[in-house]
Amino acid sequence: MNFSKFFRLSLMTFSTIFIVSCATELSFAPEEATGPEISVGDATQQYQNVDERLWSYLERFEKEAKLRDVYVDVRTIGLIGSFEVMPAGVTGTCTDDPDGKPYKHLTLNKDMWIAADKSTRELMVFHQLGRCVLGRAYNDDTTTNGICKSIMRSDVSVCIDNYNANTREIYLDELFNN
Repeated sequence: MNFSKFFRLSLMTFSTIFIVSCATELSFAPEEATGPEISVGDATQQYQNVDERLWSYLERFEKEAKLRDVYVDVRTIGLIGSFEVMPAGVTGTCTDDPDGKPYKHLTLNKDMWIAADKSTRELMVFHQLGRCVLGRAYNDDTTTNGICKSIMRSDVSVCIDNYNANTREIYLDELFNN
């Protein structure tokens, strides 16, 4: 066998072994980090005391929860939603009313929102609602490629967000079924 044939055979063997050994990571492959943007339509519902730019994302959150047998009605928790200028790296906050009234205040980083695409905006909203509506804790688990396994990663995370149209279902299953 000449060197060229040996090299090709070795390369094919190595490639096959590599692909098979990484099979559990393929749904979070790094190349997906630039996957297609999520399509977000106009809201069909209104949410009192919530900035209109958030309505379609709240509606989508309720719908995705219901698809996974989790009942969420944002109106019943008295959510207030707004935007503010925040320090760099802080996507937002969700806090209880300081006066003890029965509502929560969702505040998103105005500058990050303006710069974000629809996928990132949905990630921002769903992450904050995961904290204040679902009671989820931070989850900084990563794949071997450094991709976040959850949208509940902390703001100062060591993983790469991979939330897009191709990976959305995986992340939402993890969000609502945890």
